[in-house]
Amino acid sequence: MNSNEHFNLLPGDAAVQLGLIAKVHGLEQAEIFFNSLPDESKLIHIYGSLLNCYAEANALDKAEAVMEKMKKFGFARTLSYNAMLKLYYKMGDHDKFNVLVQEMEAKGIFCDQFTNNIRLSAYSAASDMVEMEKLLMKMEADPLVSIDWFAYGIAADAYLKTGALKKATMVLKKFEHTIKAKSRSHAYRVLITLYTRLGRKDEVYRIWNKLKNSRNFYNSRYITVISSLVKLDDLDGAEKMLQEWQGEVKFFDGRVPYLLVSAYCQKGHMDKAESLISKLVEAGNEPNASTWSCMVWGYCKSIQMEKAVDMLEKSIVTSEHRYHDVPTLSRCLEYLDSNGDAERAKKIIGLLEERGTFSIEFRDRLVNQIRKEKMGSKEFDEMEQEAVTLETEEIFGDIEQEAETLRRNLWRHGARKAETLEAEESFGNMLFQRKTTS
Repeated sequence: MNSNEHFNLLPGDAAVQLGLIAKVHGLEQAEIFFNSLPDESKLIHIYGSLLNCYAEANALDKAEAVMEKMKKFGFARTLSYNAMLKLYYKMGDHDKFNVLVQEMEAKGIFCDQFTNNIRLSAYSAASDMVEMEKLLMKMEADPLVSIDWFAYGIAADAYLKTGALKKATMVLKKFEHTIKAKSRSHAYRVLITLYTRLGRKDEVYRIWNKLKNSRNFYNSRYITVISSLVKLDDLDGAEKMLQEWQGEVKFFDGRVPYLLVSAYCQKGHMDKAESLISKLVEAGNEPNASTWSCMVWGYCKSIQMEKAVDMLEKSIVTSEHRYHDVPTLSRCLEYLDSNGDAERAKKIIGLLEERGTFSIEFRDRLVNQIRKEKMGSKEFDEMEQEAVTLETEEIFGDIEQEAETLRRNLWRHGARKAETLEAEESFGNMLFQRKTTS
């Protein structure tokens, strides 16, 4: 869109355009678009959109500068205050958050449902039960304030974190009474999760019966209830739920059976895990990569290392993401080393290289893990050096050694955080379940 076309946009349309540009092309392009607009068209919608862009990107200084301009022009309204409250909440700046709340109260800025919920979330995050309860009581006493189930969910979460179980139970009853038809499915799933944390298996089943009687069928419902029953150590109930899901499912979702496979692996029931996977494969339903990775971990845990190595190769080959489970990988390589099978270890490292996993950062993490486990064998040292050499050539090319070393160090310093974040994103759910049981 050229600058002449900007003059034809209504303020509301330009605000939407600004937000889309920020999402697709980034803040810099959004700022260019904003600056290209004529001053007379930069009204509340435009500034509000720019503020939201900065707030979503956690650009604190720029967001505060825009907010000050909006106050100066008389554009500051509930929505703009909400955007800043959310930003301060995300940044963990409780002082600025409280100052802004006080400013809203002093100026008589209306607090809508979102304002109250973000305040409840902030108090919950800070474990400030006094302010949270004070606000909740104020909301309940005000006939003009509409309290949704989400508000009570925030309060219940706070009580559960602080061990106030009786208060959590009372709030969950209020939660249930505020559920409306439009959000019933999602609300019941949240309620099941909260009752699970409370350890109330009876309530989990009660809410589940309400949820499953809803009209539509969703895999996410079974993911919620099976996950909850597993956490409550009700494997018999989880197995019945899986059978029920298999009888009704229209679109196979590997995340559902994965929950039981993971539970079996955690408890060392590898025979049950193998049986479930065999039935899935026979039915033409291929388990997802996380399931294979979980089996690797389960075999390592139960010291069935030959099966672990076989499953490791399958997991690497079938995964659409990079393999980042360093502890399990190191266990498998240690097993191969102790059995003198360096060729197979090289094959596994080759598979990792083909999928772009065996980077310098990943190698460093793997070597550190192996050293922690006191492996440090000659064979692996040779493989390590070979892998590093191959990757160095791939990344840096045929350049002088001093420049190569310098650039490698700079690259490693810059890539460390990104690589770690990518690993957490790819295997976050799987590793979380493992860590909670280790």
